[in-house]
Amino acid sequence: MARQFLDDAYGPDEVRVTIAVEPAVRRLVRAREMLGLRAFALPFNRQVNDRLMSFLQTTPLRRRWAVAIETDTGLTARIRTSTREEAVSLARATWHDVRRRGVTAVADLGSA
Repeated sequence: MARQFLDDAYGPDEVRVTIAVEPAVRRLVRAREMLGLRAFALPFNRQVNDRLMSFLQTTPLRRRWAVAIETDTGLTARIRTSTREEAVSLARATWHDVRRRGVTAVADLGSA
């Protein structure tokens, strides 16, 4: 359940855009790590933590996935999808759109 990055995209404006596909639960894990807490800070072993993350991904989050997009100009977007396949397809389409139009493609995602 790791984050999967596409190659960085550069459009005609030459601004780097980073696109990643990840399970929805990863955002929760990163937020806890930023606070200095391990995944749910359970006092027992990592295997239990991994199982808990897996449970959250499959049950409450209903196997949802997300496409996380960041630009070097500070523009970000996060789009949730129902399946991994949808997330990968959206990420690839966004990558191609960024190559064609630049950061404007990411800005359009945020307003859609």
